[in-house]
Order: sequence, then structure tokens, then C-alpha cells
Amino acid sequence: MKLGAFSMSLNVKDIHLSKEFYEKLGFQSFGGDITQNWLIMKNENCIIGLFQGMFKKIYLPLILAGMKMLRI
Repeated sequence: MKLGAFSMSLNVKDIHLSKEFYEKLGFQSFGGDITQNWLIMKNENCIIGLFQGMFKKIYLPLILAGMKMLRI
């Protein structure tokens, strides 16, 4: 079964350290602007968005509600 592309966005504390970490896992910069604290990285079909200081809160009830709707 082929699932296609996989992507997610991550709120990170240090975008430079996060970039180094994901580069060690084989990801390469694909877009974004690290000077503006956001970066898109890609490794084959996996795309990760790194965002520093852009998301102040995580809305866990909304995430859980979405998971329930998807029956995860």
C-alpha cells in the first residue's frame, strides 16, 4: 500500500539545532526562510515544516477531537 506524501509542522525551540538534527536524518532544506524562523525540509516523500516561535499554544482538545473523528 502506497500512502503518498507525508507532511507535518513542528513547533521548535531552536530552529538551527532542529535543522541540524533533521539533516542528520537525511532531510534537506526545501523552502522557507530560516532568518524568519521557519523552514521546510524534505526527505523523499516526507516533508517537515519547522517553525520557531510562531505557534504559542497547542490546542490539545481540538487535536483529540480530530483524532476521534478519524478513529485514530
